[in-house]
Amino acid sequence: MSDSTGVGWGIAEWITATATTATACIGWFAYRYSLRSTDPIVESDDPEWIKSGNIAWRITVRNRSAMAHRFLKVRISRPKGARISLPDTQLAPAQTLDLSWLNIYPVGTVSTLFVVHPTDQMTLSFVLEPPSGWVSGALRIELTIADKSSRPRQRRFVISKSIIATASKVTADTTKQID
Repeated sequence: MSDSTGVGWGIAEWITATATTATACIGWFAYRYSLRSTDPIVESDDPEWIKSGNIAWRITVRNRSAMAHRFLKVRISRPKGARISLPDTQLAPAQTLDLSWLNIYPVGTVSTLFVVHPTDQMTLSFVLEPPSGWVSGALRIELTIADKSSRPRQRRFVISKSIIATASKVTADTTKQID
């Protein structure tokens, strides 16, 4: 790898090294793109206050791959001290819920039990119990999903939204927290 004088690299070696590096980078980006194209799509509705003083939040997950996925867990990280629950289950409210029993089937899969409905997407309705004294601010949950394969690849989706205080929650004491 030296020119005719025996010192340093010649122009041919520089061109080869540059082309090899460019090819490796393009291959790496193509691999990342192919992995991302099969990631589930996570969509979130705006969270809403409900009568009990808790927050209702719906999240829809759609599968785009030919492989089934399963939920691993959901964890609430904002506000600190909040708890999360699924209202239609026997799970008690907690900061982290184990959802390993929920599956999303491959793209194009439908169920025909009573009515035809797609099983490649699922909507989860969460109820968040904010800590006492919390009236508005940032909400953040982390949803972990893995492939159902012999070598599962885990994906972590962080969903953040803000919620403002309702008129019934605004009092003279809490207006300082809101501003």
